[in-house]
Formats: sequence, structure tokens, C-alpha cells
Amino acid sequence: MNKTVYLLMVVLAILMSSCSSSNNSNDERLSAYEQLNTEEQHYFDLFIVHLTSFKNPSSVRLVSPISFGRNDNDFLWAVVSAENSFGGTGTECYSISTDNIHTLDVSPVSECTIQDDDLSVGKLNEALKEYYYEQGWN
Repeated sequence: MNKTVYLLMVVLAILMSSCSSSNNSNDERLSAYEQLNTEEQHYFDLFIVHLTSFKNPSSVRLVSPISFGRNDNDFLWAVVSAENSFGGTGTECYSISTDNIHTLDVSPVSECTIQDDDLSVGKLNEALKEYYYEQGWN
């Protein structure tokens, strides 16, 4: 009978240990920004500099992030979907640098879309949603 009690105590201890470790992992969730790789974080940091240039910054969604330069004059290209001043949604290709943002006259916009395998559109848009929430733009 002592072996049975001992075995039950060991099983109970294992169960309690696994329950407590699963609770700890919930407290250590990474933010959407922290889940971005280094290139995505750099892209995101440069992209958000000009968000307030849009009529409705919280409506901005990346359709296609495109590679950027890695020198002192960092720039990126992006196909962006955003709400316009009429309440509709438009999609444009932009050239964005630390100093300015320009609409690129590319027609059709699909000519500007070159998916970069190192940049996840889904992860970048999740980080944007998180950023909008932090800014109170939700």
C-alpha cells in the first residue's frame, strides 16, 4: 500500500508541475513587435515614421512589403492599403525614407508588388494593429 501512495504522490506532483509551467508560459507571451525578425523590426520602425501622413493612420495595412536599403539613407517600398478622405479604401505603392514619403506612380499597383521572403506581411500587420492600439487609434 505504501508503494501505491508513493506512486500517486509522484503522479500528482508531475501533474501539478506541468500545470504550473503551462501557466507561466502565458505570462511570457511576446508582443507582435517582439515576434518580428530583425529585418521586419527595422522595416516596421521606418514604416511607422510616416503613418500620420495618411488621412486615417489606423486604416493603413501593408499589402506587400518590399526590401529596403541598409545604409545611412534607409528607404523602403511598400504597397499600402488605406482609407482615403472619401471613406473608400485605396491601394498605392509608396517609397518611404526617414525624411519623406512619396506615392510612386506605378500602374497597375501589381507592378510594384515584389514579395520579400524575409518580411512577413501578416506579422508586420499584426505589429501595426498592436501599435495602433498602443497609440489609442483603435
